[in-house]
Amino acid sequence: MNTRGPENREAMANLQKAFEQGAQGAQDALRKMMKRDLEFTVSGVQEVPFDQVCNFRYPADVPVAMIVLRLLGAGEGYLVFVMFEESAKKVNQILWEEGPKSSEVLNLSSISAIKEMGNIVGSCFLNRLADSSGIELRPGEPMFVYDLMEAVMEALLIEQSLSSDRAIIVDTIIKNPQEGISFDILFLPSGGLLDRLLEGLTQHE
Repeated sequence: MNTRGPENREAMANLQKAFEQGAQGAQDALRKMMKRDLEFTVSGVQEVPFDQVCNFRYPADVPVAMIVLRLLGAGEGYLVFVMFEESAKKVNQILWEEGPKSSEVLNLSSISAIKEMGNIVGSCFLNRLADSSGIELRPGEPMFVYDLMEAVMEALLIEQSLSSDRAIIVDTIIKNPQEGISFDILFLPSGGLLDRLLEGLTQHE
């Protein structure tokens, strides 16, 4: 995929707009479920080569919490929520107003909460991309992983590298009236799917 020039800038702007609209849907869904004032926003979207993904913001020797959703429907790929452990605990606290019960790894209650958040947000993102592009997309069952970023991403990137060499990084922020936290969502569509999405988003603009 060409990553330079005005056409690509326009395509990426359309992609960011779709993610921003998906974030609005996720915010509405989270507010309805939690019955509280929550904000969920997208602050940026950018393309990153596969060989830079693992070192983008996360040191190789620091474990991270990840929610992995496989893309189903008319395309292949993954949607991966990535956050440091303390960030994951903070997200849980913002959503459910519960502080971490342990200074060690995330407990089962926190993991279940983070998976539910990933399922809601992932569904809203993919629904918006599908509606805006005309391409059927839906998330698979969310899977929680706590490991070194490189250990998990290597397998995913090897699989995706058969058809693509770039990832989409979505910068997100979730907050309540008292505090907020940012984390990344990696969108790893196959190369063919990404091209079709960008074309579809432009046609349906």
